[in-house]
Amino acid sequence: MNEKELLEYACLKFEAGRYDEALEAFILTYQKGYEKEWILQTLYEGYIKPNADEFYKNYQSNISRIQCKYEDCILDFFPYLEGKYYIFDRELKTFLGIFNAEACYRSSPEKTFMKDEFSSVLVEFDWDYRKITDFISAAREKSVYLITTDSKRADSFWKIPEFAVAMQKVKIFESAEDFQIFFHTHTDVYLPRQVFTENNQRLKELSQLIEKEHQYRITAEGRNTDHIILTIGIPTHNRGNILLKRLKNLMEMPYDAEIEIVVSKNGNALYQEEYQRVSQIEDARLRYFNIDQELKPHENWYNVIKNSKGKFVLLISDEDDLNIDALGHYLYLLKKNPQLSQVRAKTTGEYARLEKAYGEKGVDAFSKVFLQQNYLSGLIVNREIFLEQNVLKYDKYKDNVFYQNYPHEWWCAALSMAGDCMREPVTLVIENDNVLEEEITMYEKMGLVEEGTLIDKVNKLVFYATYESRFEQFQGQVEFLKLFMKDDLYGAQLGLRMAVYKLSYLLKVARSWDYKKEMFEDVVEKFVQISENGMDEFGFGNKEQAQILMFIGNKAIELINYNNELLENERKPI
Repeated sequence: MNEKELLEYACLKFEAGRYDEALEAFILTYQKGYEKEWILQTLYEGYIKPNADEFYKNYQSNISRIQCKYEDCILDFFPYLEGKYYIFDRELKTFLGIFNAEACYRSSPEKTFMKDEFSSVLVEFDWDYRKITDFISAAREKSVYLITTDSKRADSFWKIPEFAVAMQKVKIFESAEDFQIFFHTHTDVYLPRQVFTENNQRLKELSQLIEKEHQYRITAEGRNTDHIILTIGIPTHNRGNILLKRLKNLMEMPYDAEIEIVVSKNGNALYQEEYQRVSQIEDARLRYFNIDQELKPHENWYNVIKNSKGKFVLLISDEDDLNIDALGHYLYLLKKNPQLSQVRAKTTGEYARLEKAYGEKGVDAFSKVFLQQNYLSGLIVNREIFLEQNVLKYDKYKDNVFYQNYPHEWWCAALSMAGDCMREPVTLVIENDNVLEEEITMYEKMGLVEEGTLIDKVNKLVFYATYESRFEQFQGQVEFLKLFMKDDLYGAQLGLRMAVYKLSYLLKVARSWDYKKEMFEDVVEKFVQISENGMDEFGFGNKEQAQILMFIGNKAIELINYNNELLENERKPI
């Protein structure tokens, strides 16, 4: 088919109302250079003119987002199929292919931005939105910012009705300078951390610009605390030396308006010079509270949360480091799940084998958290929900050995009844060497604590981890369940089974340290007795009692077998 025949074919299709087929043929003929002026005039009369009012209306309705005047737009769009338009460049006098609005909705944001789930995106490109439909699609889940370098062509797309819908959550800048001015004056808006450009030099320049604004935001002048998602809370006591190491790591975080660091220091016996250096750190993300008195550990943990501004608070020991690479994942998770009352994050030590789980508010959440927070580092709490629980009211149970050693377990149980919970197996906390035993020795030498009151030096075990203390803690757990569950026998049974399981596990741990190994059979007998006594504290039916007794018996057998394995290994020649 020659050009003349092709043009005749196009005219026939147009007269028959087959406008899409006619448009294809007209454009093909035009691109071949045949009767270009006549074809272009015909196309404008048949395709642009009938839609001119709608194009203009669409453009004007978005004028606040556009720099270019309507009459200065270089591109026109010829309606083709549903949501599809042929692009014509009036300056170049050529057709540039098809824009398909549906492409702006196809991609999954998770696939496009797997490396950084949380951070917003900056894209610099010329004008051709067809190249960045993945980013437009991502705006359904995260903030997307665009810098266009050819506004007369880029702004032309606002004529298309479907385009405006797809671009609802996308912000556009005409230059890098405009972009910088916006983020310099709107310090509450999170900076984009993912940058995409069409050349490496511009990538470097824009990344430097963002870093410059980040540095401004961590000054007192540039600091904004309106939308803090996460507070990194660090209680500290006589550990100014290691606190400085922790903060050195945290200062490397790329986040500013998203986070804060709250340090609550109590005690004044050791490392006061180092604490003075902490107080002088010039980073506005750090808020340092010097409480010049001795507090109980849980009181200082509480102070951290009380003094925080974040929606959530991550509790982390001054011994441990934060895995900064995982922080974006947790910011994304917390922002997406405001209903959570608490999150247990994975750590490299105590929670290295953490499995993913979700518990709905009530007994379901309780079952995911009770007796599973022995180590506080990596626990994230919803600040508002936490403060509503007035957890210091539990101090009236200070004679309860379970509360004395693990008051935060009471806190987490209360939180489970106030909101959903989650266990997340992405490593957030890097546990470092425990300095407790070294500290206790130092305190004893300084006369700050009485020698032999915190560690059984003969058996080299802290007293709270001895068999005797674990039994007392179990009795405290039974008392707690009676208070907490009241008439909820299902919840009480669930909690009791968890307490029995935890007791058996902790007895194994003490035995693994060779603690009083010669009397372990008596320990197992005591385990059975005290567990059964705990069961008798509740009004369980015969069926429930039989199930619990079987559970206790199975755990006792496991303890005996474990002891026998250790004894057998000791007999083997080296």
